This record gives sequence, structure tokens and C-alpha cells, in this order.
Amino acid sequence: WSMDPNPPAGASFPLGLSSVTLQVAPNSLSPGASYTVRIQCTSPAGGSASAYLSVEVNTPPSGPPCTACLVSSSPSSCLKTGLALVAKFEWSCPHYADADSPLTYRFGVLASGGTGDILWLSPSFASSLVAGFPSGSVTLYASVIDSLGASSP
Repeated sequence: WSMDPNPPAGASFPLGLSSVTLQVAPNSLSPGASYTVRIQCTSPAGGSASAYLSVEVNTPPSGPPCTACLVSSSPSSCLKTGLALVAKFEWSCPHYADADSPLTYRFGVLASGGTGDILWLSPSFASSLVAGFPSGSVTLYASVIDSLGASSP
């Protein structure tokens, strides 16, 4: 089999380029690019035939950076600190778009001094979430995912 255009440098084909199975490692192809795979079969008698398959690589949802701000009475400000257990913060990923809807949103938190693992909350169709946190420093994460599984960086 072959691909046109040639796969990007660094693309990974765990089973090789001449295997009867085409397997492409995740994130090996360029998002939004179209590829044509040509499959050629040759019989022991020397006859051959080819088939072509066009494949478009899914693109992740796009939008402005997500924000995390202290919920306050002033919508024009975005404060990043507040009183532990009292202050509420809103994660927000507005205006994301993708052809493959519906979109789902995942929010995560990493506490300083913790295990080093991000605690991801269950995915939701809501593009924002309000939450409070214990004392200390936290890092907030967000990911927007389309219906085919592509996620924003």
C-alpha cells in the first residue's frame, strides 16, 4: 500500500509499510489533511489490481483560550486568587466550534503538593463550571472534545 501525499516525517506505522494491515499510530498524521491510500494486490499469476481510499484526518475543536476566573460582581475583571473554601472560580471555554458536534468539555485540577496527577472531572456538555478549592495553589486544566474524540490542546 502507499499514501499520497507521503505521510509527515515522524509518522509511525507499527506494522510497517508492506504489511497486509495498515495501522497508523495516534497523532502521526496532520489534522485537517487529506490522504489517499492506495492498496495494490498482486496474484501469484502476475495479475494486479488497485483500490483507493480517501481519508481526511479529524481536526480538534477550536476556540479562544479557556479561562478560570474568580466569580465576582465585576465581569470585566479576571481575578486568579481567592479565599480557600469560600471563593468560587469559573472555568469557561466559550465560543468553541467544530463540525463534529456535540462538543463535550473536561475540566481538571492539579493541586500543588499532591500526587502530580491531574484530577479530571467527568465530561459534560456544559462549556463552563463553577467550583471552590482548598487552600494552596492549584493549576486548572480544560479540554474540549468533538464527537469523534479529537480534543483541543
